Amino acid sequence: TISVADNGKVYGEDDPTLADATMSGQITGELTAVALGVTREAGEDVGTYTISTGLTKAGLEATYTDYTFTVGTGTFTITKADADDLGLSATDYSDEYDANEHSISASATVTDGTTLYYTTTAPTEGEDGILDYSVITDWSTTNPAYTHVAETPVTVYVKAENSNYETAYASATVTIDRKAVTISVADNGKVYGEDDPTL
Repeated sequence: TISVADNGKVYGEDDPTLADATMSGQITGELTAVALGVTREAGEDVGTYTISTGLTKAGLEATYTDYTFTVGTGTFTITKADADDLGLSATDYSDEYDANEHSISASATVTDGTTLYYTTTAPTEGEDGILDYSVITDWSTTNPAYTHVAETPVTVYVKAENSNYETAYASATVTIDRKAVTISVADNGKVYGEDDPTL
């Protein structure tokens, strides 16, 4: 029996050294010429890849006619990188009313394969103080925009999804303040006995 050990890594890391396959059941001193080095299936995205020796049952049994072989494979697993590695950030907007639409600013440092989603539905907070975003069902790729004072302040929640990373979350607030308007009245006057001037 030829056995191959499983292995793996976190997305973005270098591959670890793969252990050679092991062989059991043979008579001591025989089958020493069987090459037990391994390679893994190519790929760097999150997922599972086969680790194999390249040996086949048919090929081995054709060469070593006194044995029957079982040739195993291993699994190389690439797991998601930490959410913090996405570099998600969200920035508040705060200014006075100007009749234009305004939104928060959000971005991720990892842009390839990353999609940002927005919502104004707040997550729930568990007893441990950790926010639970799984309750939110109305995520949208449209960043909501606001124009009027009465619409704000409003907190916008953002999530960044990438198949190679854990999901990242952030939030920021849009605040539109009243614009100050000054009404001024000009002085005027007349000489006694004259008609009033036009004001």
